Order: sequence, then structure tokens, then C-alpha cells
Amino acid sequence: MCVHERVWNLWCSHYIFFCHALLLMPLFALCLRYFRVLAQCILSLMRELSPGVHRGVAAVYCTRKPLSESRVIQIK
Repeated sequence: MCVHERVWNLWCSHYIFFCHALLLMPLFALCLRYFRVLAQCILSLMRELSPGVHRGVAAVYCTRKPLSESRVIQIK
């Protein structure tokens, strides 16, 4: 196999991989969005069923504070 054929095969394999990656990216993003919504639903259900869960892990995902309520530490 000459150098030209090797370069051509390498380019084709990278091109095919790049095209597949571009085609699969929207599907991957859709799956991530679906799993994020599913996780939020499960955590909110846990929070509704158990009154003590809102102080635990579910509070991180189910409640979000605005930036104005967050503490800002100033370093002098």
C-alpha cells in the first residue's frame, strides 16, 4: 500500500467518524435532557413523599436560590 492510499484511508476514517459524531450529537443531547428531567421528577417525588428529604440531597437539585440570596465572600 502506497503512502497516498494510507493518507486517503486515514482521512476517510476520520471523516466517517466526524459525520457519525455530528449525527449522534442531537440524539445524545436529547437523552441527557430526558435523564435530567427524569432525575428532577424522581427527586421532587421523593421530596413530596418524605418530609425530611428536602434537607438532604433533593434540596440541591429541586430548589435553586437566586444569585441575590447567595452569600458572596469578598477577599480583601
